[in-house]
Amino acid sequence: MRIFKFILLSFSLFLAGTLFSSCGEKSSEKSSDILSLIPADATLVVEVNGKDIFSKSGLNKPEDYKFMSFLKMMSADAYSFIENLLKDSKDAGISISKTVVYASLSKEKYGIIARMSDRRVWENVLSKMDAGVEIDTEGDISFISESGSGITLAWNNEYIAALVLKRGERDELKELLTPKKDGLYANNDDFQNFTKHVGDLKFWMKYSDLMNFMKKFPGGDMVDETLLEQMENINYNCYISFNDGRIDVSGGTSPADEAEKMVKKLNFTKEKFNTELFKDIPEQSYLEFHLAFKLREFVEYIEKFMLSKSSLDRDEFQNIIDSPTARTVFDAVDGDVLFSIHGFGSFGIPYASIVFSVKNEDAFNSILALLPKDMYKKLNGYFEFSFGQMVPVSVYFAYKNNSVIVTDELASIEKFIGKTQSKSFADNPVSKILAGASSFYLNLDYESYPAHIATILRSAMESSVYKYFETHIALYECIYGISTSLTTVEGAVVFKNKNVNSLKQILTNIDKMINFLN
Repeated sequence: MRIFKFILLSFSLFLAGTLFSSCGEKSSEKSSDILSLIPADATLVVEVNGKDIFSKSGLNKPEDYKFMSFLKMMSADAYSFIENLLKDSKDAGISISKTVVYASLSKEKYGIIARMSDRRVWENVLSKMDAGVEIDTEGDISFISESGSGITLAWNNEYIAALVLKRGERDELKELLTPKKDGLYANNDDFQNFTKHVGDLKFWMKYSDLMNFMKKFPGGDMVDETLLEQMENINYNCYISFNDGRIDVSGGTSPADEAEKMVKKLNFTKEKFNTELFKDIPEQSYLEFHLAFKLREFVEYIEKFMLSKSSLDRDEFQNIIDSPTARTVFDAVDGDVLFSIHGFGSFGIPYASIVFSVKNEDAFNSILALLPKDMYKKLNGYFEFSFGQMVPVSVYFAYKNNSVIVTDELASIEKFIGKTQSKSFADNPVSKILAGASSFYLNLDYESYPAHIATILRSAMESSVYKYFETHIALYECIYGISTSLTTVEGAVVFKNKNVNSLKQILTNIDKMINFLN
């Protein structure tokens, strides 16, 4: 069992090692050296720029951080291994300036690949970690594995790889360590373009393989075969960079022209959101989400492609979407929907609003006619809806200029109908960032929340848990994501301190939280 534990430890080190890549890597090493090992059937590829991540982390010595002391207590040899990686990869035998993780879902195999800097040093390190380790060598490739574990390590003079297989066959590892002229990097132009993008972490995924994999699970019969054919050459890319004061994320479907053609053919996504709706909610928003889509077209897609082969009750669903109520809503709604939490009541209950566009006032009246008349009343320019004595909460709604608001805050409804002239979310600089067809925004600036929210949370949590939460949340300003086109998205986690790298702030904060836990 010692060898099995070591294999698991080594597997973890490959992942954790992205934080501890050596500063002593040769600049001439190219990521394509490793990428040439990836087989053509790879479904998911993650490329890790370990050298840059290490530099940004500010991690000079492992003892600088308390969380590393746990590893030292568990295994002094493993700690020494990481310490050598920090000093110079030659002292550890492994170079992880560029590390690649990949998965071939169709064959249920998963691999991690790094460069070997000095085979003899690595094997010496290995023997120190586990004196009883048995290394098998076939030709120029060495292996360690345990029967039934499914995890095998293999290396030659150039590379080291960990592979998770159903049967742990060594032939697969021999093949993995061999550069391939017919591999993914050599024969997929989109993947080659992906590798040229800048990012500390980069993700590439083949849509069609993922969808085929999902068909094996419950509900997989709902996968649209027609869509699957359209997605054959379409992939998803994502790039994450740790920058000063923020973590930036960007990505989207590619190749762009094929992806856009597919999205337009589906025809239930709108290219632009009606930003006039931003004027209908208060300036301060703690949570904002909006979406521009075509409701009728989306439901028709569900009906035509997904339910035709689904084990769900198609007739019941058909009766719902064909009902007069559903038809009225489909004909009335124009597709722009905005949700916002913009305040909190005395007991922490959020003040929230939903604003959506309708085609005209007649469309609003058709929706109004669906409500039980004894549950709402018309007041001065707006309506008040009551759920009855069992639920002592009122909801207000109104129509204005092809927009409808539903809210639980009287002040918001009064602003909507023009009784008050306070600033709107359109005056908030954040709204300029969120002008895409869809977006998500969460205010993480805990100090900007009403004081009584902190009091409520403090009373609901144990003292140590609250300190843990407060210490961590104090780092952040906000998180947001936005669709910049039909095929691309971008977003960020924004930190309050704009002068220190985001990864270094996170690692430093982990130490603070460990202090609280202790």
